[in-house]
Amino acid sequence: MAENFLAAALVVITAVTLARTSLWRSEPQTRLLTVVLALFAVSGAATHPWVRDAVDTHLRLPGWVGMADDVVLLTAVCLMCAYLARIWGFDTVARIAVAAAPALALSLAVAYTLTTDSDRRHHYIGELSGPATVSGLIVSIGLLIATLAMFATVLVARPLSLTHLWFGVAAAAGLALAALRAAATIDPGRFADPYWSVRYTLATLFLLAVSAAGITNLRNKRRSRVRSR
Repeated sequence: MAENFLAAALVVITAVTLARTSLWRSEPQTRLLTVVLALFAVSGAATHPWVRDAVDTHLRLPGWVGMADDVVLLTAVCLMCAYLARIWGFDTVARIAVAAAPALALSLAVAYTLTTDSDRRHHYIGELSGPATVSGLIVSIGLLIATLAMFATVLVARPLSLTHLWFGVAAAAGLALAALRAAATIDPGRFADPYWSVRYTLATLFLLAVSAAGITNLRNKRRSRVRSR
């Protein structure tokens, strides 16, 4: 059932991303959020077991989809940090976050390449060598930082908008997911089962919340354009 809900959330975020492309030329400052949503959609698709199993079977490279998922997810959270930094007016922080995305993505790829037990990458929690465990922690920490930044944005936003509230919901789901993933990577004996039991549910909630933020932002931009005419 959780897998079906995740599939539905993927349809929603894909539709929202496509809808937001209508602002690509007229509202260039919103492009980064659109890119972030697109990356979350790709990461969500790679997370879904139907996609992951099918691609891994076709490529005969166990864990390749998991690695690609982590790279895309980490890139997305870095760009999300950049987007939120721009909201605060911290342009330097935004540039650092954008520059960090390819560097961290490369570090993930190297960590997976160094994995000694490559045939067991598919279920990475608790079943990887040291380098890949480190890469899992990198993703978890990156997601924690991004979701904490989202929470901070909600707390300092004045006036508080519906978009910020949706970011808050996404941040709560992202924090829980990142914390559980980090715990499961460090101590799989205690936390792997709890992580896998709620992973798809939290991912679904996160995708729906960021989709709601994206569509609310789109609606507000369209209203602003109508009023300015």
